[in-house]
Amino acid sequence: MSDKTNKIEAETIVSQIKACLNLEEYAGKTFGVISLLGYEQVRLIQSLIFDYIEPKDIEERKILVGNASNFQGDERDVIFLSMVDSDNEDGSPLRIVGNGSEDSTKKRYNVAASRAKDQLW
Repeated sequence: MSDKTNKIEAETIVSQIKACLNLEEYAGKTFGVISLLGYEQVRLIQSLIFDYIEPKDIEERKILVGNASNFQGDERDVIFLSMVDSDNEDGSPLRIVGNGSEDSTKKRYNVAASRAKDQLW
């Protein structure tokens, strides 16, 4: 993991989307991925989606990857949140995140969590 990407998390999210596309329970469902920490993770996930998911599925399922502001006024049936954070491989706990300046972090999480019509992963 670099400071603004988490490759293992990105690969896991794309793998889960790909699996969902093949499950009857997700027939016709739309998908989105919201990164809560910068565009670097957005670019990584988008690249993996282009590598591993068929273009027709990306279009038909309206798969969108972005940050919370990219989803303002938009929804998907299923949203995956990319937290990006992970432990430092030394067993130390995750950092504590406050509400941010003028509650900006809190608002970003609220927008992200409210974009899912059916499921939030």
